[in-house]
Amino acid sequence: MWRFSLKSIDIRKGMRTDGAVSPSPPMMKSRDTEVSGFLVGEEVLVNVHHRVLQRLTHGVDRQSHTVRLGATEMRLLAYLLLHANGKVATYNKILTTVWVHAGLVPSYPRLCRVMQGVNSKLSQLGLSNAFIHTVRNQGCCIEGYVITPVHGGIKEPLSPVNTGRM
Repeated sequence: MWRFSLKSIDIRKGMRTDGAVSPSPPMMKSRDTEVSGFLVGEEVLVNVHHRVLQRLTHGVDRQSHTVRLGATEMRLLAYLLLHANGKVATYNKILTTVWVHAGLVPSYPRLCRVMQGVNSKLSQLGLSNAFIHTVRNQGCCIEGYVITPVHGGIKEPLSPVNTGRM
């Protein structure tokens, strides 16, 4: 299990009782309250536990659009929402945290593919297709959005999940 500390903004690799690294998406703790997701702006909810992105709607249109992320996509997005909101997260730190701590082989081309996948899925919800952008020779950054941690449990997505499969 992954653990995030929002107070110190420190990520620590968690281990299962059998010693294997858990491939599940990050779980976050802030003192006594679990952070179960993020609100991006006022309209996109990132549900970390269920690996779901959801566009929240207001007013008459009660339909919400939902997209599922893969485990690595969610680890990358959650890490960047915590560490790259207005700052640059270095490539080395991202690759170590998102890939190595999950027992995966890191590479820059993989990071680029996963980042493109996350940006593509976020753009389906109305966010910029450059939500996560690169800073040449440094790392990745998220700018121009208000990111709010969501405390408490998000039990399930608010609407059926679009898996992208027919």
